[in-house]
Amino acid sequence: MLEPKANRKPRRQVLLLPGLLLGLAFAGIASPARAQEPYATEPIAAKASVYLPQSLVDGLDPNGLRLTIPVNGLKTTVCELWLAKTVSTHESSPGPGILYGNLKVGEFVGVIHYVPESSEDIREDFRDQKLRAGYYTMRYAQMPEDKAHKDVNPYRDFVLLSPVSVDRDPAAVPGMDELLRLSRFASRTRHPAVMSLVPVDPSQKQSPALRTDDAGTCILQVKLHAQPDTGGSSQDLSLAMILVTPVKETGES
Repeated sequence: MLEPKANRKPRRQVLLLPGLLLGLAFAGIASPARAQEPYATEPIAAKASVYLPQSLVDGLDPNGLRLTIPVNGLKTTVCELWLAKTVSTHESSPGPGILYGNLKVGEFVGVIHYVPESSEDIREDFRDQKLRAGYYTMRYAQMPEDKAHKDVNPYRDFVLLSPVSVDRDPAAVPGMDELLRLSRFASRTRHPAVMSLVPVDPSQKQSPALRTDDAGTCILQVKLHAQPDTGGSSQDLSLAMILVTPVKETGES
């Protein structure tokens, strides 16, 4: 179930939130001021509600985070995010452009929440597909290596978003076809809604950690609790995802 839509506010040139689609290239230029605005995180607990089922909360680390940014002097929520308690990993020989090949396709990575009061611009992907306010599961996927997706992005790792109304079980979803079907409920188009994964910065020792590049891209780096499917002790798996992307210049005032 998605949360009720908030009263629509005038469109502003603010930030775009996740969403690279399969077959998209990194694009967009941020305004100089955007790159300077500091993002911050604060802790938030995972709680079951009419919008977030207990079945998913049971699969989440209860200690999540809220991403905020100052807008006109006020602290504004960008999104809220909780990671999976554990992720299953397997032995894998990474193919070209694969960063996190030891994660299984369809593996439950966590839940992201877009609050109703957030601007529509915060919930757009790179094809201007708007995500409704609400809770979405995040599952690992890989961009196909074919002609349609050749050279569109240097990294093929993504997280697909699906509304919790159709994806309520933290167990892994088998197969890309089912992953794509569920994610299309988020985008409401033939394209899935996804977030891009990028290389880990080894200099960032703390978790969670944020970094923002000169263009205004905000990257969240976290550590997942990984359990090898062959048994043995769990270990940390560092993962970096793009949470905020630069605003594209449209020529509008």
